[in-house]
Amino acid sequence: MPDAKGSGRRPPQPGFHRAGPLFPVPDILSEGGHNPSEILAQADFPETYLSDPENQVPLTASLRLLAICAVRMNCPHFGLLVGMRGGVASLGRLGFLAQNEAHVGGALETLIGRQHQINRILVPILVNHGDAATVNLLPYNGPVAGAALMHDLVAAMAVCVLRDLCGRNWHPLEIHLSHSAPADAAPFSAFFRAPIRFNAEVTSITFPGHWLAMTIPGANPTLRRLLAADLELEAATRTDIIADDVRRLLRVMVPGGEVSAETVGRQLGLHPRTLHRRLASSSHSFRSLVAEVRLELAAHIIQNTDTPLSQVASMVGYGDATAFSRAFRRWTGKTPTEWRNPAS
Repeated sequence: MPDAKGSGRRPPQPGFHRAGPLFPVPDILSEGGHNPSEILAQADFPETYLSDPENQVPLTASLRLLAICAVRMNCPHFGLLVGMRGGVASLGRLGFLAQNEAHVGGALETLIGRQHQINRILVPILVNHGDAATVNLLPYNGPVAGAALMHDLVAAMAVCVLRDLCGRNWHPLEIHLSHSAPADAAPFSAFFRAPIRFNAEVTSITFPGHWLAMTIPGANPTLRRLLAADLELEAATRTDIIADDVRRLLRVMVPGGEVSAETVGRQLGLHPRTLHRRLASSSHSFRSLVAEVRLELAAHIIQNTDTPLSQVASMVGYGDATAFSRAFRRWTGKTPTEWRNPAS
């Protein structure tokens, strides 16, 4: 927890994210006629977290704050309101580095490749289909209460980032949100200005592929080199936990079904035998991490969407629904049905 001087600044740890995207919260509360200090105190969210955009904030604290704000303002789309005030500047040095890449595609690759340097709650991935491109936004950690609000925030902020990079003529083709449809979807339609599919397995933004080749106006290659060197130096001082790095990659791979020690090892620059040995030295195994990530993703989909359970099992790599149910119960202590309907 940060002290009075806002010393929450630290290298990102699993379950933490940069404070910058939450900076609009006090203004939104004030504009709605509420006392921000009172609501932050109710949420047990130290105001010092918002003293510096580089502070690292626990995801659990952020979700608790968003949930309480949504209730106090009677605004189920509060996460959307916060995210739509974000953009490249909300990402700090990483955002400015992206803004100084030569092309939009390079900017997105920079944002995605270095995202772990500013947050450990999200795994973004860019898929280029040629005529269209999709940015998938996958949860880094397992499911927690209030995740829908954070998904709305992140999706809205990602759209703002793309609008900053591409200009006012950019628009998405489709938005997917991995939570059930709200009673009133009008605020979402008004902001995204694109078809929206709720109950999606992954939150994502799809847009015309030609934007990836667009030159970014005003990009400064000298500034880009300086910012990149600064972030490289910072990354070199970190020693990440191997199991956490494997989880990060698996959260990208599991939804696509391509999961192997060879593929993960190649991404980390490790021979599969070396990967297995390093995981064993930290009391983990590749097989157990794959199962953990599959079940985390399943729990997220079950908790936040209406997707049939048999389809969820298939999504996360279980061909046998019975085996999936047994594994899910071992991991959570509940069956998939009990997880979806805790009061039943």
